Amino acid sequence: MKILKILFVVTIFASLSYKEDNTVLTNDKSFETPEEVAAYTFEVLKNIDKKTNEEFLEQVITYKEFKDLAHNPNAKLGDAVKSKLESVSEGAFTDTSIRDFNDIKKTGKEYYIDWSSITFSEFKHSVMEVGNMKGLKLQTHFKNKDGQIYFVNSLSFYDGKGYRIIKFAEIVPTFNKIKHD
Repeated sequence: MKILKILFVVTIFASLSYKEDNTVLTNDKSFETPEEVAAYTFEVLKNIDKKTNEEFLEQVITYKEFKDLAHNPNAKLGDAVKSKLESVSEGAFTDTSIRDFNDIKKTGKEYYIDWSSITFSEFKHSVMEVGNMKGLKLQTHFKNKDGQIYFVNSLSFYDGKGYRIIKFAEIVPTFNKIKHD
């Protein structure tokens, strides 16, 4: 089953469109399956150390997209989450997103992650459904060139078509290495 998930994610990678600089191109950042969210998350991580704040926000979620999600009548946010998203100011959104981005880059330096050579390892997820709220907590695992495995956390909510990433943060080592033959 794990092999099938990995093959599915690899297939998703192949279907994504890229600019010449390897930036993911997509106007619709709503993904139908957790596998697609994991594949997109991994693509955002590749070469993250070379990205600007603006490129990161454009790839994950902009303030306008965040507000559009909050006001989307088809989004399954639940009243509490919807209210919280609606109350977030542009300054608070930008500050939090940029802090998360810089923390990812800082952690990458601390652990000597070579973002250009990371490889997808696996993903773990849980779907949270309570009343009119449907969310996805995801860990996308990747391997550094030294064999160390890390994961990044992301949080998505269902927008009526698929899962929309709203939070992308925290690089965490798993303290497991892949055994080499």
